[in-house]
Amino acid sequence: MTNVLIDADELIYKACAAAEYDLEMGGNHVLMSDFGTTQRIFCDQEAKICEALGAEEVVMALSDRKNFRKDVLPTYKSNRKNSRKPLAFPRLRQWVEDEYHTIERPGLEADDLLGIFHGDFDYIAASDKDLLTIPTKVYSLMKDKVTEVSPAQANYNWLLQTLVGDRVDGYAGCPGMGPVKAKAFLDRAGSIPGEISGGEIPETWAAIVEAFEDKELTAEDALQQARVARILRPLDWDEEAQKPILWGPC
Repeated sequence: MTNVLIDADELIYKACAAAEYDLEMGGNHVLMSDFGTTQRIFCDQEAKICEALGAEEVVMALSDRKNFRKDVLPTYKSNRKNSRKPLAFPRLRQWVEDEYHTIERPGLEADDLLGIFHGDFDYIAASDKDLLTIPTKVYSLMKDKVTEVSPAQANYNWLLQTLVGDRVDGYAGCPGMGPVKAKAFLDRAGSIPGEISGGEIPETWAAIVEAFEDKELTAEDALQQARVARILRPLDWDEEAQKPILWGPC
């Protein structure tokens, strides 16, 4: 039986945003949302995922309201604090919790849940490029495409994100390292372009630290970026203590 772990945050957000509409009332314009429409759009998205993958069982991953990365880097997603979620978001999230089998853990984003529990599923479903840092089969609803990510490719993508950063999520990476320069940097570090094997991580990490230090930053600055960029994997989570195990160089 094919099963899939889905980033429910993505489906909820898209459904609620798509259901909003502008209603004119006595010369005023009021933003409205029909809850039944949000439910229908959510279910349509789920159905498309199941049809594309032949999935018979789905589990929904939901982000906790707290985020451990904000303890690592206080600016993480701070640029979003004044942005609103679409109408009906809390209500649709509660409906998903009531109607579906869901996974949630304290301090974790849905992405982390996909990373930690991917081994229990045939596929994970999420459109965020960050999920390409997980060694598994990733289905993107946006692209209608399955990408099989090897462990070496996952390491490469994670370290690439560490160098480039993510302005949307509020972390800067290494100054002066755009995607092209960062890819060239990592391709020199690994034996195969686009891949960093587990055995190559220590030497690659030393080079990354040196790149940060060349910009008058420190090894701690580099580590901070790597920790917020890293989507958690099974060994990065202590299920008994219910807390993340932050990555660090050996």
